[in-house]
Amino acid sequence: MNFMQTKPGKVLLIWVLALLAAVVCFGLLESSGVIDNGVVQLGGAFAGFIATLYVLNRVWGEDDLEARATSIGSPFLYDEVVKALDLRNGPPDAPDQLVPLTDYYRVKKLGQKSELTMHYATTSEMSWHGSSTHPAAKWEERPQVSHTGIDGQVLRNEYLVTVNLGELARGEATPVINNVTYLNAFKGVDSEWLETHMEKPTGRLTMLILAPSDWEFVSATGHKRIERDDPELSDQQPAVISDGSVVYWSVHEPQQSVRYGLRWTWRRR
Repeated sequence: MNFMQTKPGKVLLIWVLALLAAVVCFGLLESSGVIDNGVVQLGGAFAGFIATLYVLNRVWGEDDLEARATSIGSPFLYDEVVKALDLRNGPPDAPDQLVPLTDYYRVKKLGQKSELTMHYATTSEMSWHGSSTHPAAKWEERPQVSHTGIDGQVLRNEYLVTVNLGELARGEATPVINNVTYLNAFKGVDSEWLETHMEKPTGRLTMLILAPSDWEFVSATGHKRIERDDPELSDQQPAVISDGSVVYWSVHEPQQSVRYGLRWTWRRR
């Protein structure tokens, strides 16, 4: 359970109702948590408290996102988006740098629409290596993109991935996993960045960047950009972990139609 994903007012109400359930369960079952011969046994009051806490948090946390998506007529929402960029075999000084990106989307269907389209853009080129979950997904190139990234570089190539979710019933969710590779896209010897555009209502965005074996991350900052405004720092910032080998960034409920960019500095070990 992650109660940080629920608004403070609802957190308080959840706890009050959970405590009330604990009192009722205690009165009916006259039991609480005890330890018997080293084994923890959960009694009525404690079990009622935990069960109520869990159920209310799950129901309200999911309903908030779905209600917002429904109110704007979105046919899909993303419970979660995870983007894992693997630079372990692609240092910036590699002559032909190949960097795989694996994207995980947990997609929930809200309307009648069957096709879901996801956008990719880069300053260089990308190649498609299929969808692990939807082998029939279509890949399309659209050159000459007009917008720029968080560092001002023009994202000159755009690509579309279209997945058919016609078999998914309304209210059901399914994972969609895409595999692409960047060619010579992360060549900055001092710093680089990865950006994504939040096109659907999303519960959580997570980015994982894996460093080359002989390089280490020094720092990382998270930015967001609304339309054509200048990028600004996100209120949820990334962390450099695993002795400089990994950058981790998790954003709870990123704003829709906003671009989120992760910038990092790195150096040779």
